[in-house]
Amino acid sequence: MTTAKEPRILRQIDKVKGELAALGDLRPGTLSTQYNVCGTPGCRCKASPPKKHGPYYQVSFTRKGKSSTKFVRKEDLPAVRRQLKNYEAMKRLVDRWVDLAIELSNLRLTKDRAWDFHIPTATTTTNGIILPLIDREKLSKQAEPAHPTTTHSEVCISGSVFIFWLFRLFI
Repeated sequence: MTTAKEPRILRQIDKVKGELAALGDLRPGTLSTQYNVCGTPGCRCKASPPKKHGPYYQVSFTRKGKSSTKFVRKEDLPAVRRQLKNYEAMKRLVDRWVDLAIELSNLRLTKDRAWDFHIPTATTTTNGIILPLIDREKLSKQAEPAHPTTTHSEVCISGSVFIFWLFRLFI
């Protein structure tokens, strides 16, 4: 038995996988702009107001517990910005994939648990009346039991059907 949500979630996961494959080059980190003051007396960086040297661009990141900073040439800035943007998109897509995977897993576990109620096909009330609980033939055409140990005298039904018939016993 599959619910309508399961194929939708699987399509969304496939979409995320496709977007991940199309990302391109990745680079973790943060791009910053630096302006420096030199030690040369009379330089423009010492004037009032100062005109500092730069801009100089650098990418800072931490990978496997080690911090690193790399200078970036001005002509490489568009490519580095694209790589940084791709990295952020990759993190968002992986987070989305994990969220969808958790939703799918919970859905499948709930679906499996819904068929865990094993009850006989009929029951006797306190005043001796035999009530049918469910038509076994009709149920077998609609869904398969989750457990192969179900015998012919038992039938697996969902919790909501069980509650419905239980409610009918007390009316």
